[in-house]
Amino acid sequence: MLRLLSMSAVGGGEWVEMSKERGRGWRARWKGAVEGVGIVEAIPANASESMAGGVALPTDERAGGLRSSGAGASRSMARGTGWTTHSGAGWAVLRPSEVVRREFWLEETALQADPGVMRFEALQHLGSAASDVSWTVRAGVPQGGRVRVELRSVALRQAERACARLEAAGVAPERILDPADVLEVAWRQSLESTMTEPSLILFLGDRESVLIWLDGTARRVRNLALGVRSVVEEVSARIGGADTVSGPGTNPADRLRVARDEEVAATLAARTHLEVSRFFSTAVDQTTDRPGRPGCVWVCGEATKAPDFAAALAARLGLPVRAWEASLGDAEWLTEPPLVRRPEWTLLVCGVLRLWQRRREDEAVDACFLPPVRRGRLARRFAHATLMGAAALVTLAAIPPAWHYHRLAHEMADRVRRLDEEVQRLQRIDVENRAALHRLSAERSRVEALHGLASARLRWPRFLGGLEQCLEDVQDAWLDGLHPAGDATTRGSGALHVRVTGCLLASETGPHSGALNELEAEPRVQALLAQVARLPSIERIERERFARTEPGMLRFDLELALSEEALR
Repeated sequence: MLRLLSMSAVGGGEWVEMSKERGRGWRARWKGAVEGVGIVEAIPANASESMAGGVALPTDERAGGLRSSGAGASRSMARGTGWTTHSGAGWAVLRPSEVVRREFWLEETALQADPGVMRFEALQHLGSAASDVSWTVRAGVPQGGRVRVELRSVALRQAERACARLEAAGVAPERILDPADVLEVAWRQSLESTMTEPSLILFLGDRESVLIWLDGTARRVRNLALGVRSVVEEVSARIGGADTVSGPGTNPADRLRVARDEEVAATLAARTHLEVSRFFSTAVDQTTDRPGRPGCVWVCGEATKAPDFAAALAARLGLPVRAWEASLGDAEWLTEPPLVRRPEWTLLVCGVLRLWQRRREDEAVDACFLPPVRRGRLARRFAHATLMGAAALVTLAAIPPAWHYHRLAHEMADRVRRLDEEVQRLQRIDVENRAALHRLSAERSRVEALHGLASARLRWPRFLGGLEQCLEDVQDAWLDGLHPAGDATTRGSGALHVRVTGCLLASETGPHSGALNELEAEPRVQALLAQVARLPSIERIERERFARTEPGMLRFDLELALSEEALR
């Protein structure tokens, strides 16, 4: 069950109880209670209705309000007669003047880097009053690299007063709402799909009003110190009695009523036009997020008390002005409010019902001004109930399968042991395979080198003939060996490498051993290198080494790169 109390309601304790029955939609019951008696309704203890949710709205303090003594008397009377009181969730809609609105701007990059900067800036704007208010923030759509943030706050004493009235109604305070949020959600549910341009919503109450400008997800809200009842009282006092209005053929009382209605509509339209103009003029200096000209102005609330108000306002604004009456949709009235109060209550019920359905889905419409202490207490209450239920379920659910999982643990341990043994065996095989692959790669390189030599076997006579002619020109030189040189995989492509070893007859003077750099002055060494380098089949000399091993004997060891093109 959900009880809805409206802080802006006028009369002797008006409120609405909303409930959802099994197999049926939502039902709304408007109720009125005499001042000082309380608003708790007694129902039979064996009532068969199944309540899935409910809402409640506290009355205006000036109208007498709700008194805990009256509610307590009602509850004690209910207990004495064998009846019981309702229980459920209590929601309250505040008066517009109770919500203080501020706006500030943040850089989009700063907000993306640290979302906590919005809370920090809000506390800076609240200053020393942060501990005395319940507040919430709402970020707009980024425009031009900046984000407009709407800061709303409610004094804790006003929020506590609303909670006390909800408790006096026999329900637990769950949410305290901004009237602008309720109206916005109700409007979007009924008219947003048909509107493609910015819209202006004017909710006119008895003493206070709310102006809401909507354009997609962008929103601006202003509280107006303008009320239909105030204007009616002012005009009635100015016109005076029926004797002051004269005219042939008409009852003086009727002439007075007609004149008063016309004057009320004109005065209300003039003051509304002034407030609308002031709203757009205050935002004209903003370079971003500037309110655009609305395509239509929707009036609702107590505006129906002034029949010609819409036409008078349209003439002043130069915009179409339409009356808006929300539809409850899948809900219906079981006990309807009075005719003059029904449009306003329908708007509130429609918005609150939509918020109830969308709670926890959209933070923008889930703003709540419940005092922080009560909010934490409510969260802990739900958390404790949830944890206790979860603990009980976990305990009951864990006992039956405990032995089963114990048996599975032993089976799994055996499987893990066998898998470890298999993994170790496969690792040994992998090591052996890697060693075999390494040896195979070395053998493949040797085979490729031998294939290269074999493919050039027809070219060797030309190379050997040139090498023989070279040794003959040098004189007193002969070969000892000719074989492939090095690993073919480390050589560049396009050349064959061979190692040539032999001896030269040289003078007996000089060192008995040494490398080429020690024998560079030997004429026969220079002659041999020059003759070998002139051979057309030799691309270059990769390495040369000379050493004296015996007197008069000079051994040489040359590594030659043979050009395949030259040998063809």
